[in-house]
Amino acid sequence: MSDREALQEVVQQVLADAWPPLPEYGSQRSLPPVPGRLLSLAEELGWGDLEEDADGFTFTATVLEQLGSVLGPGELVTNLTVGPMLSTVAQGGIGSDRFAVSWTAPVWRRDADAPVLDGEGDQLEMTGSVPWVLGGAPDARLLTPADHEGRPVVLLVPVHAERTRLEQVSSSDPTRAFAHWSADAMPVAQTQVLARDDEAVALVAELKERVNLSLALDSLGVAKAALDLTLAYAKVREQFGAPIGSFQAVKHRSVDMFVHVQCAEVLLEEAVTRFGSGAAERCLRAKAAACEAAAEVTRSALQSHGAVGYTWEHPCHLLLRRAKLNQALGTPADEARRAVGASLTAALPKLPEGATAVDRLGSREGSNDQA
Repeated sequence: MSDREALQEVVQQVLADAWPPLPEYGSQRSLPPVPGRLLSLAEELGWGDLEEDADGFTFTATVLEQLGSVLGPGELVTNLTVGPMLSTVAQGGIGSDRFAVSWTAPVWRRDADAPVLDGEGDQLEMTGSVPWVLGGAPDARLLTPADHEGRPVVLLVPVHAERTRLEQVSSSDPTRAFAHWSADAMPVAQTQVLARDDEAVALVAELKERVNLSLALDSLGVAKAALDLTLAYAKVREQFGAPIGSFQAVKHRSVDMFVHVQCAEVLLEEAVTRFGSGAAERCLRAKAAACEAAAEVTRSALQSHGAVGYTWEHPCHLLLRRAKLNQALGTPADEARRAVGASLTAALPKLPEGATAVDRLGSREGSNDQA
């Protein structure tokens, strides 16, 4: 058994003990469930320190995928996504192991309406808002880009502080608790400015990669859970005196679901193993593939379950909601594919002046004939 497989077993045991099982998830008194015990166990077991080893992100990825398979709490997902990247840049300690961050792409771009940081020295104040924040524990720190006199900065500030407001917002997915955060002339200490200029741009780029990979891993876990539910149901649900899994239409749909999961897993494994080595393209490709696979697999799972899948108590509709939400968060699939396509096109050899794409094709065919 490999180290990742051993970790996977441990994570599954912890989740079975401290988080509602998927078949019972929809029957909880309130959604999402309170994650207090699971957060405490994760801290005790050192899940936030898994990336101390050279290949540590592969271990974090294992945990994130398992959390996706049980619709795990957003607070823990945020901590595991953001925490490790801050251990090397935070000055004077980060003050807490619990974090919050916006999970929408516009906040990461320089042309977005980022919060504004005014003042100099120890007289800094921040004004602005950050939408779709996930992770709002009382002692959490918000990681956000900001603009300081036209220069990019990255701040790590308290979620709950003087002159701040956290407003809960609803989404189509009741298993995620989002909020809009705003500040009005909130005092900011120099130690809360993590990076400036090029360092800030690099830190935001890393945040973008980590959020996209986290969403992809969550989506893969969702897709696998939906596939497992469907296969188990197809074995016990009978129609015309036979399990529906014996019907050709259900078999074909199940195989299609399996293929979607496997293709996404291959791309995601490549992105995870090469994370941190200039693999931005792979992160985008994996995010687009995993999120779309989850959306398709959960849709098929709902169809295979029939009417029971639409009931509130059944987890099928919750898996579909999570899959569709993950598609909208981070870098959208169409934007990710455009970025990957532009990068691949830029890497092609330049055509001689006056040549056309047809000439390029002819030269390639000639090379193949010689080979």
